[in-house]
Amino acid sequence: MFNELIFGASFLIGLVSYAIYFKSIYDKKTKPNGISWFIWAIIIGLVGLIQLNNDVFFNAIILLFSALVCFVISILGIYISGLKVTKFDFTLLVIALFGIYLWQTLENPLYAVIAVTFADSLAMVMTFKKTINNPYSESLTSFSLNLLKFFLSFLTLEKFDLINSLYSINLLIINIIFIATIYYIRQKQKTNSVNSC
Repeated sequence: MFNELIFGASFLIGLVSYAIYFKSIYDKKTKPNGISWFIWAIIIGLVGLIQLNNDVFFNAIILLFSALVCFVISILGIYISGLKVTKFDFTLLVIALFGIYLWQTLENPLYAVIAVTFADSLAMVMTFKKTINNPYSESLTSFSLNLLKFFLSFLTLEKFDLINSLYSINLLIINIIFIATIYYIRQKQKTNSVNSC
């Protein structure tokens, strides 16, 4: 019963988070990079499928739902900004696809999870760079709610081993650092603008 309640809360928070993000896109405050979101859809979807295959139900469903939303955001990003594929994006896509290959060919989900966790970490580097240069280009509220969603989802893990927890732990750490960094930069900008008056 505990897992079901936490899962429900996590799912609802995810819906609110994505609604805020979609509104931010609609209001033209956020311009998602379509290829980055497509790569995240593959990465998150792969980890969700691996967890589902490994009998980790609740966290897997949250990840698969998130992957679906990432795919929709990727389509919006491509529609809004066009398809801009950098060498870095292509490298991340290759690593993500390599994770699928590792899982299917070697039948070793741990190698796949390690590969896509690495790719996900690298993908966040570009988001960090973009958002440090323009701290209001991403929705801090949406990222904060997503952090809460993934934390609650993490609590529902039925198996705490590397295969099932590595990606989720990495996701939590990266999002905490991202949110703290962006909050700090925004506060610093506010302080600087007040001091310059």
